[in-house]
Amino acid sequence: MSTSMDTHFLNQALQQAQRRKGFTAPNPAVGAVLVKEGQIIATGTHWLAGDAHAEIAALAQLPSGAAAGATLYVTLEPCCHTGKTPPCVNAIINAGVKRVVFSETDPNPLVAGKGAALLGANDIVCQQLSVTEIEQFYGSYRYLLQSGMPWLCGKLAMTLDGKIAEKNGRALAITGKQAHVFTHQQRLKHEAILTSVKTILQDAPQFNVRLAEADAIAKPLIVLDTHAELPLDASVWYTTSQLYIVHGEAAEPERLAQLKAKGAKLLAVALNNANRLDLTLSLTALGKFGFHDLWLEAGGTLFKSFAKLGLLNEAYCYLAPWWAGLDAQAAFTSAHFFKDVVRRQWLPLGDDVALHLEF
Repeated sequence: MSTSMDTHFLNQALQQAQRRKGFTAPNPAVGAVLVKEGQIIATGTHWLAGDAHAEIAALAQLPSGAAAGATLYVTLEPCCHTGKTPPCVNAIINAGVKRVVFSETDPNPLVAGKGAALLGANDIVCQQLSVTEIEQFYGSYRYLLQSGMPWLCGKLAMTLDGKIAEKNGRALAITGKQAHVFTHQQRLKHEAILTSVKTILQDAPQFNVRLAEADAIAKPLIVLDTHAELPLDASVWYTTSQLYIVHGEAAEPERLAQLKAKGAKLLAVALNNANRLDLTLSLTALGKFGFHDLWLEAGGTLFKSFAKLGLLNEAYCYLAPWWAGLDAQAAFTSAHFFKDVVRRQWLPLGDDVALHLEF
């Protein structure tokens, strides 16, 4: 089969993987298609951690023997170790698949190159074909395995005169409908939302996904909360799928016990010299939970703190075409921490625009 056809079917597999981007942690989202005589005979998507992998999901759609002689296209190298599920390579071999084409070598050292080698040792033609879109899709997965920290994308909305909140710090309704929709799309495809307890106390946000075409979707929420102050009646207890509270080591034990009894997962982190949570240690702790992608949605102070430390991997700075006035709270007194930007792109969002920055 030609390389162009291989690329076509790998892109079909990518479409399957994209269906569950943001829902499979600690596993990466993976898609697969089985092809015979140039036609797709089955597709598979890894739905949730612990569920069947994409390759197994595709094979399960077919009667026994129907995959014999087929080509399997999969976004990520098939696994060869036992985790929550058996190795995919065994099922591929037993199904009689004659050829496997994958785009990304799995950076997990338990798999890297070993899955492909095992398939080859069992007389299955196994080829790796790089596809740019798939390489980008797994950027955060590679980053987690290399750095031990999730890929962090921040969002900050400001007016044309650079203001982000009222004088007292309360949120301003800055951007319009399309920017609002874009924010919820980002919440959907990230594995968890990261915020501060200050944001929850000031603005009482829901931090779920609300898009017109679907009911509200609950996502995990991570709250940076040095002194474990999150109210036990905050709305986020009911609008998110799981609360993670990152707190200081000296937080009151009785309070921590109340939060744990309420269902929160607690992560104790050392404080920095300013008696605030060490953000590098916080991200490292979250990396151990297997989060690949975090969406940072908080006030300007936390956004700037992550940026100054070089912990932001990308950001969306929304700009709305109106002035908030001198009394409103400014986004920046200095933007020197944006000096390491490697790519900039303006995105139209209705009456607003977003500057997408990659660091």
